[in-house]
Amino acid sequence: MLQINKKTFLSNLSLLLRIAKKNTSQLAIVAKANAYGHGIIPIISIIKESEDVAMVCVKDPDEALMVRNAGWDKSLLIFAYECSHNFLHFASSQNCSITAFSLESAVKIREFVDTTNKSITVHIEIESGMNRLGVKEADIEKICKILSNRFISVHGAYSHCYDNRRACTKNMREQCNYFNQRTEKIFSHFPFIKRHILASGGIDLPFFYDYLRIGSLIYGLWKSEEQMQRLILTSPFMKDLQQVLQWSTTVLHLHTVNPGEHIGYGYETIFDKKKKVAIVPVGYSDGYIKLIQKNDHGKVLINGTYCRLIAINMNFTIIDVTDLFKISIGDTVWLTHPEHQLITLSQMGYGINSEGIVIAAGIKESIPRMVI
Repeated sequence: MLQINKKTFLSNLSLLLRIAKKNTSQLAIVAKANAYGHGIIPIISIIKESEDVAMVCVKDPDEALMVRNAGWDKSLLIFAYECSHNFLHFASSQNCSITAFSLESAVKIREFVDTTNKSITVHIEIESGMNRLGVKEADIEKICKILSNRFISVHGAYSHCYDNRRACTKNMREQCNYFNQRTEKIFSHFPFIKRHILASGGIDLPFFYDYLRIGSLIYGLWKSEEQMQRLILTSPFMKDLQQVLQWSTTVLHLHTVNPGEHIGYGYETIFDKKKKVAIVPVGYSDGYIKLIQKNDHGKVLINGTYCRLIAINMNFTIIDVTDLFKISIGDTVWLTHPEHQLITLSQMGYGINSEGIVIAAGIKESIPRMVI
């Protein structure tokens, strides 16, 4: 079962609002990738009650429709997506902002409004060093001229910070300066645009933008220990940030494995002493990725005791419960929980040289989410 703690989410929101208000920014919440695995519908059910969130950002029209159907009627931005006629018609009809991320995408947007006379709202994505998507400096004047049309409202300009995990912020500062220079050119065409580049990894930087675009931190997930230490140094109250999601399952089966016997696929695990193992009905097809089982970071919590993972299969996970004094079929098994440090998503992410959001975003969408 996946549980989303509403009180914790709102507490995180309050902490981040303190930073946004200090920077005179509005909060934009990133709900892409099914709200980083937390579930778009439960997350929107929480934030639609708040007057402090100005915009929601998603990755595609399917997610945008879920957000609208969940009751969000304020600003909604779809990040870069193929600008087909059907997509643009959808965005216009659902009052979604879209992204002009290249000259080609801008041309398609212009052709759409010229042929339909339908209004559409656009944010221009600026290439500022990541070299993924975004309008390059040489094309800024061209794209502004293409988008100058009475049916096109250019509402914003944004980019993505790409070096936000480390203690050193030099690269992010340079990127923000680069972004500022590029957006000055856009202001000459569209003087009222709202800018946003700072996301969870850069909220401590001394730059002021119209939106503070928050993804991982609203869900209580740190990108790295260095990022956590850096942000708490500048905003000590951020130490109260807490993971929103908790994921549990139950013991399906218990049995004993004798010395010399192997367990799981490929004869990879052979015990030299008798072991008691538990089987739970969650595997990597559910998003509980195999990397978690590697090294000592692969643990779960059963009856208050950390237990080592032996193997994560497609549908099942095998756990060493030899040291548990008492365990029964049906007992709760915590895969991740905010109150137990070794199985927080952030700590699990560090253990596989990654981030907690990589684990969270991969959790299977069909698993029910419950707001508690």
